[in-house]
Amino acid sequence: MDNPAIVLDGYLDDQTLPDGPSGITTAFQLVVSPTDNRIDELVMPCQITDQALAHSVLHELGASDLLRVTGHLRLPQVPGDGLRLHVTAIAMLESGCDLASVATEEDLAGEALSDAGVIERYGAYQVWHDPDTGRSSAWHSTGQWVGETDPASLGPAINAHEITSSPRPDHE
Repeated sequence: MDNPAIVLDGYLDDQTLPDGPSGITTAFQLVVSPTDNRIDELVMPCQITDQALAHSVLHELGASDLLRVTGHLRLPQVPGDGLRLHVTAIAMLESGCDLASVATEEDLAGEALSDAGVIERYGAYQVWHDPDTGRSSAWHSTGQWVGETDPASLGPAINAHEITSSPRPDHE
């Protein structure tokens, strides 16, 4: 492949499938959220032909695991053909929650976990919702402190941090 390698960080979607009767090729979806805006979210179809990587995706990795995926983008060549990332390497960055212990989608909601608190990711931000205080604490993925606020004011707090921490162009 002549095109350069692409590296994406994202969450493994809930379904991985052997892509063919041999089971050597595997298809899965990677959910990539580079910012806290849903409009920027991308679901990237991925395909693996390496037998060891295919086995890993099918049997060792789980839905919601945070992965770093390296591969080559395969653009559609004919109408009806799909865009895919041909994966050549996978690294697990963070293990996701055990979905086998979740009975319904409502069990994943913040209200169901409020007794223990909730950690959520908003693009490049991680937020801790403290059930004891009812407050939310936010950090950028670089470790930079954003602040503490009530959950309703979380969006404006993150937006304010984006404005104050982004580099300012010199216009003189």
